[in-house]
Amino acid sequence: AVGLQVVTSSNGCGGTDSAAAGGTTLGFSGSSLAVDASCTYSAVVQGVGVGAKNVSAQIAANEIQTVTKISALNVATAPTTTTLATACMTTYVDAAPAQPFSMTATVAGTDPTGSVVFADLELAGTLCGGPVALNAGTASCATSLLGAGVHEIAANYEPDANHDASYSTFLKVTVLSAVDAIFRNGLEADVANCPIE
Repeated sequence: AVGLQVVTSSNGCGGTDSAAAGGTTLGFSGSSLAVDASCTYSAVVQGVGVGAKNVSAQIAANEIQTVTKISALNVATAPTTTTLATACMTTYVDAAPAQPFSMTATVAGTDPTGSVVFADLELAGTLCGGPVALNAGTASCATSLLGAGVHEIAANYEPDANHDASYSTFLKVTVLSAVDAIFRNGLEADVANCPIE
């Protein structure tokens, strides 16, 4: 059926089973039954697109059959969760030119595609030029727009047609002006695309 895919099939009727995992058709051929005998053929299918699906069975045989089928199946969008993390320090001193700050959003779900928008509550618009496409469930953003002040950044997953949207908790980043900086020993090692102390 359109929008459905075979997961497994179980042929208790003999002959040759034409169903294959990942395929869209079910059936068998070349089997025969004695009078008053019966057999069972069953399958597990999964939706490959959201919405209502019509599941039908077409059987051509020269015996009397009883067919049990689901007349309608509704496939819902899959849930997701989004987390936002950084390898950078989340408190650092402002500099000129502005220092880069990198972060990565991870979207967990059933093979989600789509994109992630990185947004700062303190800034209008989005970071990194707009939506960043997911690549194997992650999207990364490196920005130099974080000036002095406190920034609360979130990653918002913009889903494909088969998944639900999700939103990360805020990542708090504090950028100090030079007059607010406290100088100290024991500086962290430099990390690529991160501010330096």
